[in-house]
Parts: sequence; C-alpha cells; structure tokens
Amino acid sequence: MNAKMMLFAAAIVIAAHAPAPRLKFAPEEGSSLTKTFESRATLSLDEFTVTGQGGNSPTMEMNMTLHQKVVVTDQYAKMREGAPQKLVRSFEDMSGEQSASMKMTVLGDTRTHDQNMRAKSALEGKKVAFVWDPDEKTYKKSFEPEAEDENEVLTGLDENMDFRAVLPTSEVKEGDQWDLPLASVRTFFAPGGNMAMVPENADATSVKTGIETSSMSNMMGDKLEGTATGTLTGIVTIEGIQCARIHIALDVKSSVDMTDVAKKQMEGAGGAQDFELDHVKTDFAFEGEGEVVWDLSANHFRSLDLSGQMSIRTDQSSKFEVNGKSVPIDQTMAFSGRTSYTAKAR
Repeated sequence: MNAKMMLFAAAIVIAAHAPAPRLKFAPEEGSSLTKTFESRATLSLDEFTVTGQGGNSPTMEMNMTLHQKVVVTDQYAKMREGAPQKLVRSFEDMSGEQSASMKMTVLGDTRTHDQNMRAKSALEGKKVAFVWDPDEKTYKKSFEPEAEDENEVLTGLDENMDFRAVLPTSEVKEGDQWDLPLASVRTFFAPGGNMAMVPENADATSVKTGIETSSMSNMMGDKLEGTATGTLTGIVTIEGIQCARIHIALDVKSSVDMTDVAKKQMEGAGGAQDFELDHVKTDFAFEGEGEVVWDLSANHFRSLDLSGQMSIRTDQSSKFEVNGKSVPIDQTMAFSGRTSYTAKAR
C-alpha cells in the first residue's frame, strides 16, 4: 500500500471513530420557529367497577379515540446558555377531538351511547412571553399585551416545547447511549404543559372519562419512575441540512393525587349539590420508542416521532346525598391502548 492509500485509509478510520458534532440547543437570537404538535390515542376500557350502590353495580364497555393538534410560533427574543432568556410564543391553532362509543348495562337494561366532543383553548390567537428569572429559577409568564382577566390559563403553561432534554450532556459518537432525565419525559407527552383545552359541545349526556390530552401533564405528575434513554443512531443529511438521529426508548410510570385538580374542575362546571368528591388518584404508564431528529446547523429539534402502549387508571371515592343520607361510592376506570406523538419545527 503506497503512502497516499495509507493516509486515505487512516482518514477513514479516524472519521469512523470521531465524535459527532456537539449536540446543543442554541437557536439564533431573534429567530423564530413554527412548531406543530399532534397526539393520537385509541383506548379501550379494561376495567370498570362501582361499589357502594347496594350491589347494583353497572357494567360498561367503551372504546375511545383522542386527537389533539397545537401549532405555535416561538420567537427566541433573547437567549441564555442552553435555553431562552426571553421567549414569545404565538398560539396559532389549537384543537382537540374526542369520540367515544359506550355500552352500559344496569339491572339488565342495556343502553348504548356515542359521543363526539371538540375542544378549543382560550390561548388560541394569543401571545405569551416567558422571561427567565435567575433568582427564582423559573419563567415569569404574561400575555402580550397583558390581559388581567385571563392570567389563570397561564398557570399550567411550560416554556419548553423544544425537547432539549433529549440531548446528551457530553460529546457522543454513533452508537452511544445516555439516560434522559425522568422529569423531562413529560415534555414528550405534553409539550408546553396544560393548554387549557375545554369542550365546545359537551352536554349533560357526555361521558366524563377524566382523560383529556390537554390535562396529560397533570395526570403524569412530576415524579415519574422507570427508564428513559437516548441513543445516537447516526448523522444524516436531510434536505441539505446535517441532522442527528436520536433513538429514544421510554418505560415510565407514575401515580398522582388528582383530588384538588378534579375538585377545581367540578367547581368550574358548577358541580352538584348532592355530590361530594373525596379522593381521586391516577396511575399512568407508557412503554414505547421513537426518534428525535436534531438540526445540527440551527441547533434545535427538527422532528419527533414517538409511539407506544399507554395505560391510565383512575380510582375515585365520593359521596352522594340520598334521602338525607350520605352514600359512599367508589369507582375505578382503567384504559389502555396505542398512542402516538409527532412534532415538527420549521
């Protein structure tokens, strides 16, 4: 082998073992990104029990589909290391759909009911500024221009719709795997936090399942258990742009006390004078995998594609007033099915 061929072979070996370009989140200050997020779920009722009604517990079958779409434009008005210092988010398109088919049997009487609900958010058409407070280590949120009468919907919002927690903390090469912070996993399922979606066309006969894509961040809580990993599977060129492909694998679960959230929702809906909610607990689990494509030129995510098996179980204790007597009722509903989450940024 002559000297030129030896140098060429050595270059190939070095390139094969060289670290990939540093994966980082650093959009250009003043730049904007339009991001589209969609989630879809097809769930079936696996368990339904009601106790405390003198043995007259109904039986139920239910299948449900959910779809949510959110489109925002983020302007990175000012950057700090690894995150925005000031971000202005325009909520451009926010919609949700939930359809359910139910069959319930009570004392031998079987009835069927189908429903289709649409949801919208008061955030649509609004702009929200997120400004980092270094002393409080959190983002201050406000409408632009400010609107005093709607500040409550800001409470559940999260600045992070960038999936930046998927990035490794050090340089990696193809095939390297790293752990993802479990606290960050919720951004895959509920990017941006609680979008304050509310039904537009629910009526008195609507089935209250307690499962809404807009409240997914509440249902998961902030104490996930399990495993979450990222793996650099390769560096590719997409539409002339060098990108990193990151495989993600998730196997997570949580258990959350939803009593206060459920009571607040009941108060907003008017509640019922003869009904008292004692306790609501939600168990969440997801096992699946997917991929994040990271733009190595502009230093932000380009796309997300994640799917897997999700299960949600709610246990609720309450009391009804019947003829002046308090009757305790315990209810359990458990759903499971396939879910998918996609996102793109341009």
